[in-house]
Amino acid sequence: MRGLRKSLTPYDPLLPDDKKKAFEILKKWPKFTPAIRRKKEKEKFRMELKALNKLVARLPEGLKKEMKSIWLDYERGLSKEGRFVKQADKITNFLQGMDYYKRYGKIQHLLWSRWIKEIIDDPILIEFIREVENKYYKAKK
Repeated sequence: MRGLRKSLTPYDPLLPDDKKKAFEILKKWPKFTPAIRRKKEKEKFRMELKALNKLVARLPEGLKKEMKSIWLDYERGLSKEGRFVKQADKITNFLQGMDYYKRYGKIQHLLWSRWIKEIIDDPILIEFIREVENKYYKAKK
């Protein structure tokens, strides 16, 4: 059984305890064409919408409509708040990448940094990313 660590991520149960083996797994990064990425995003949207419909099925009609509206705002970034929450959610993956970089070393951490900078445009979150990178990169030196 794994001991408790400073932080846990959804990937931890999939990785071996052996750092060398974990490093070999983490250094690989899937590369998708834009067409494949769009297809995967559409599939994800459909699956999540189906799950949302199932979750709200028994709610009163007004509340059901409101929940779907809030979710669509989040998914499509229709409001300033929806875009902020969506971007903050993406930062979770970035933080996981930085945690793996800290734990295992020379994994492709620059991909996480590049990816997050491509999708974040909120000034507060941009500053947060800068601070996180400074903390992790300085800690590795």
